[in-house]
Amino acid sequence: MTRSTQAELDFASAAAEVSALDRERQELGFVTRVFASTSLPYKQPPASTEVWYRRNNKLLLTITPGKSVDDAGKTINYGFPFGAVPRLMLAWMSTAAVQTQQPLLELPDSMAEFMRDLGIGNATGGKSGSLSRFRDQTNRLLHANLTLKQEGDPALDMGAKLNLASVWKVWWEQEPNTREPSYIRLSEEFFQLVRQSPVPMSMHALRLFQQYPVQMDLYWWLCYRLPFLKKPTLVTWEQLYEQFGFQMAATAAGLFSFRKSITDSLAKVLAVYTKAREKVEVTKHGLMLTKCEPHVPFKTQLLSAS
Repeated sequence: MTRSTQAELDFASAAAEVSALDRERQELGFVTRVFASTSLPYKQPPASTEVWYRRNNKLLLTITPGKSVDDAGKTINYGFPFGAVPRLMLAWMSTAAVQTQQPLLELPDSMAEFMRDLGIGNATGGKSGSLSRFRDQTNRLLHANLTLKQEGDPALDMGAKLNLASVWKVWWEQEPNTREPSYIRLSEEFFQLVRQSPVPMSMHALRLFQQYPVQMDLYWWLCYRLPFLKKPTLVTWEQLYEQFGFQMAATAAGLFSFRKSITDSLAKVLAVYTKAREKVEVTKHGLMLTKCEPHVPFKTQLLSAS
């Protein structure tokens, strides 16, 4: 048996386990439509990158890294949030806000416990340990400056600042010697966005896809698009490239690799979101989407909270 065959069998087994978990003990999660429609970087952008951006039709998301200064007055650039951790944190913040209907989110007593809850695994110490990586990506996300812009009308300027948190206090010791809880207070803009437009999904599925963040993005994008379609819709490869991009060059070779990556990742997502297998068709021109039941059942009144 080849390594690739074994990997496919392992994934099929994991996908079946996710389906069983959702049937036995559903763990409903949420993400905002903004992040179900655009994407964060998948890997560290080049050092020369000043602004990260993604487009979905007329919606433009831009991200610039947060900055601070050290004790000597030297500028600290936190960098762009990228990979699975910021996506898991976005899902956790959105889910907690929908469930509690409060912007103040209290974290578990230990970050090791929090990492296990998110599905990241055990916390390991040291500069290259998982706890350091988790802290780095969390700081990148919380310090990042986000802007939304509505394009398409030359006579109209319309946009919004979307910093995710207004205040936070996070203790990073695995067993903090303090009774003060760690917390994140969502910004009013992000909190209202979460409450007004949450996209329901399975946290079991999201954790399965975390090794390949593009699968996370495709999964919650389909959770957003498919249940609310009014008619079959073609999303072209050009539109998908603007939304996801994979940080590949917009050359013939890059676009070919992008299309293959989308197709391969889609097969993994549809192995979990099985209701959508007959509702997403790969065509020469893009993905043809047809209305489909949500991956996980949800209460409509929860989505209409305002």
